[in-house]
Amino acid sequence: MNVAHRLIALLHQLRLSPLIGGVLAAAALFDLTGLLVFGLAFFPSQNAAPDVRADWRPPTLAKYEALPPKPASADVETLNRPIFSKARKPYVAKEKKNPSDNAAALAPVAPPPGLTLAGVTKYRNKPMAFMVSASTPKGKWLAVGDQIDGWSVTQVQNMEITLASGERIIRLTLYPEPQK
Repeated sequence: MNVAHRLIALLHQLRLSPLIGGVLAAAALFDLTGLLVFGLAFFPSQNAAPDVRADWRPPTLAKYEALPPKPASADVETLNRPIFSKARKPYVAKEKKNPSDNAAALAPVAPPPGLTLAGVTKYRNKPMAFMVSASTPKGKWLAVGDQIDGWSVTQVQNMEITLASGERIIRLTLYPEPQK
């Protein structure tokens, strides 16, 4: 009792509540326990078991004879079609031609110079084509029925557009074949 009265008097003298005194006592007990564990870990007793370590080594990769790497010049596809080039074209599967198409009506007619198909999309389930021409160098979105440079848009498909001007009909593809 005498020790308890002294601790309470010390807490009053330091102007601390009994709750804070209990927290400080628990922290001190925790610190003393940590020092005891530390002392036992680094200063073992004389009758402790000897340190037995397993003879273990990490696994190693199997050694094999690897072929030397190919030089960069051996990759012909990459050199023929560089990734960051405007001329690079994606693979497009050839579409089967429908024999019912009117081949005479779609006879190859040279498109007007400067008229190119730059993009195709669907906007609200309506196919649209982005066309660039001499009269609209910044481009213009067109739907079926719209006109550009005297040509009327008759059909917009995934990769091509069909234009008509009077009796003449042309098809412009998104990725035209290079002229030879």
